[in-house]
Amino acid sequence: MKTPDSPEYQYPLLWGKNSYNDGAGLYRVSNFARYVKANMPLGASHRKPQLTDDEAWDLDAYVNSMPRPKKDIRKDWPDISKKHFDHPFGPYKDGYSEHKFHTDHWRAFANVLPADRHTVGKAYTKNIEGVNTCLRSRKRRLARKKTCFSKKKEYHLAALNIMFTYRNKQKK
Repeated sequence: MKTPDSPEYQYPLLWGKNSYNDGAGLYRVSNFARYVKANMPLGASHRKPQLTDDEAWDLDAYVNSMPRPKKDIRKDWPDISKKHFDHPFGPYKDGYSEHKFHTDHWRAFANVLPADRHTVGKAYTKNIEGVNTCLRSRKRRLARKKTCFSKKKEYHLAALNIMFTYRNKQKK
């Protein structure tokens, strides 16, 4: 929304051609979730937030899955060890690809993950039970059509990537 006397926006546009791009600071998960919690809905503040942390993270995943300007970020991190852990896309310094899935033998994974990108076994599943518990507690996002339900598969995968990245970085 633009103010009547100014060409500038009163609030940042959340998606669309005039919104922040996918290389902006607000595109980082923790930054946008923190912004959402302190500013949404209208009337919320840092001292009196109206959303829970989970609601802020869900809203972050929804908003950041919407169309926005693209930025070529390939040269943003020449030293990958300095890359922010909460940027939603790899590569990351841990060497794991966001395009591969390492899981246990839970049958549901085999039903939804592509076989050529899915590895089953204990060698790659450190903390897997904790991840499964976290995933199961967050599955409402995948099962119900609500505010944070994405219509495109890649948006669901991006939201899961954000969740796994956040959870894995909490463990370190």
